[in-house]
Amino acid sequence: MTTSTQLNGSSPLADHRRAPQSAAELMQANEVMMEQLQYLTDLATEHGMCGCSACQRYVRVHSVLLEIFACAPVSLARAA
Repeated sequence: MTTSTQLNGSSPLADHRRAPQSAAELMQANEVMMEQLQYLTDLATEHGMCGCSACQRYVRVHSVLLEIFACAPVSLARAA
């Protein structure tokens, strides 16, 4: 995959992205992600889903975060 590859219609991946190296960088990255999640959930809750770019971002983030649950086993039946 090249850096110009687009995922789900989003903008191309930036060349300067990297994983945080220190605990302080990781904490800062987590805070930024939480602020963005809070912004998106507040927007969707207060204003509804209007189809703007922020609402579209909310839908993408929501589906990515819940993706892990789609792969989990659903059966709750007891083994005999």
